Formats: sequence, C-alpha cells, structure tokens
Amino acid sequence: MRYQLVSADGSFKDRLAYLAQQLAQLQSEGETWLPDEMPAFQVTPIEQPDKNSFYTPPMQRTPFTPQPVIAPVLDPAVVHSLQAATLQGMSKVITPTKVQHFVNKFFNGSNTLHISDFPPDTFACDTDLPWLIYTIAYGNHPEVNYALEALPGEPVALGPVRVMPFQLIKKYQVMREDTQQ
Repeated sequence: MRYQLVSADGSFKDRLAYLAQQLAQLQSEGETWLPDEMPAFQVTPIEQPDKNSFYTPPMQRTPFTPQPVIAPVLDPAVVHSLQAATLQGMSKVITPTKVQHFVNKFFNGSNTLHISDFPPDTFACDTDLPWLIYTIAYGNHPEVNYALEALPGEPVALGPVRVMPFQLIKKYQVMREDTQQ
C-alpha cells in the first residue's frame, strides 16, 4: 500500500480509490484478515493515552556510517557496449541543430563571437557547462553555420572552468543562382 500511495502514476485520490477497491475485492473473496507480512496499524490496542499516544519529536539518531563502495571490474566487451549505448543515446539528444540554436543566441548580428563576449553567467552553473563542450566539439561540424578558430593568449575563466581563448566565426551559405528563382 505504501508503494502504491507514493508511486507517481495518477493522483492521490485515484490511488486511494484503487486501493480501497482492491481491499473490497479481498473482503468479497472471504479475506477478513490482512496477510501476516502486512504491517499492522497498531500492534496492541491503547485504552488510555500514554507518552507515545501523542506527537513525539524526532529523536537523535546515531551518525550514518556508509559501507565502502566496491566497484566490480567490468568485462571490456561490456564496457564497450555501455559506451556505444551512451554515445547512441547522446547522439539522439544532442544534435548539431540544437547546438546551432544555442550558439545563434549569442551572435546578435555580429559575424564573430569571442569567447569572452559570452554573457558572464552563460556557463556559471554545472548544468550549462556541457553546452560549452558541445559548442567547441561542433565548432567545425558541417551542419553548423559557425567555425571555431583557436586564438593565442591566456585561458579565459568561464564559470568553474578556464578555457583557452577561441572565437566563433559565422559561416555564410552561398545560394546558387538557380536556387534563387
């Protein structure tokens, strides 16, 4: 019942109604007692209030001591298949079009974009940092309309990382005269 009430499917009201129907079905089948492994609401009845009948504040517990983590050694074939599955999954999520859309937000009509021209908070948190990696990785991909050009100089701080300076240069797609008609 606890699992059913906490599950993410449906609303609480629907889950409670479902559980009531299931209990009614058990009763109609002649089940009058809950299974032995089912936790009871109260083991012994209370006739008079005692110190545990009312709200009791949480008691201090002993400190949690985790067990050491033991990582099994994986077979190289399993590692390779896991890497392949991860790369396949990422290729469905991260596409050149999505990276291009991210980069286009920053060009603002300019033909070049220096890494220091990105707004300071663009890569401030760890969840945005992969976009910097994708921007660099797709920098010379044929499906994006920008190119990445490395520049000399000192590393530039972007959020929690420092990156060697580079600039993005917008590529123009030249339309042929026969396609303009």
